[in-house]
Amino acid sequence: MDEHDWLAARFEEHRPHLRTVAYRLLGSLSEAEDAVQDAWLRLSRADTSGVANLGGWLTTVVARVCLNMLQARKSRREEPLGAHGPEPLVCGGEGTDPEQAGLIAVFEYMIANTDWSVAGLHNIVLTEDTSGTVYPVPYDFDWSGVISPPYARPDARLGITSVRQRLFRGYCRSADQFAAIFARFNDRKDAIYTMYRSQVGADPKRVEQALRYYDDFYRVINDPKLVRREFLQACK
Repeated sequence: MDEHDWLAARFEEHRPHLRTVAYRLLGSLSEAEDAVQDAWLRLSRADTSGVANLGGWLTTVVARVCLNMLQARKSRREEPLGAHGPEPLVCGGEGTDPEQAGLIAVFEYMIANTDWSVAGLHNIVLTEDTSGTVYPVPYDFDWSGVISPPYARPDARLGITSVRQRLFRGYCRSADQFAAIFARFNDRKDAIYTMYRSQVGADPKRVEQALRYYDDFYRVINDPKLVRREFLQACK
């Protein structure tokens, strides 16, 4: 078996997972197949001698291809997937981690950040472990309410007037599923607060301001009526 055949065989091993990733980002089987084929063309032309994790490399390539396709779709003003499309990547399916999506959505609500999208890979980076499970990891939180810089403004389409206003932008789950996610945040509350207060050089007043903001988050997730209003009725 020559190098090209060996690379093709390795690619075929990853094809089902790559198709799943692409479909969950694009919501179209035909476009997903196109994205996977594009990834193969890029692989066949690339120097992969220094790639230690081929599955992770291919997942990143497919995600970037899908992002380009989503941007092209937007520029053509095609109808977005919205609430009627499939859930974003890692909300279910082979090779994905559904729990991580829920944790991200609740975390973004905790810090009052609406400037993110898993499906569009906006302020989200994908990482893959050795088992092939893909995890989205959020970053860039300067537009969040807990930071609240003077230049930050929420998207007018969201129906909120300040980044300090929390808005849950995740997908719907059952009350029990939300409760399991909230339990993880409750378990780590003391550790989170301790981490904030132990930051060297941080302004103590700003730290306590942030923690008071988080106090309100914890009040919400531990009040069934507020959970119903903020999560169960607000989810997509």
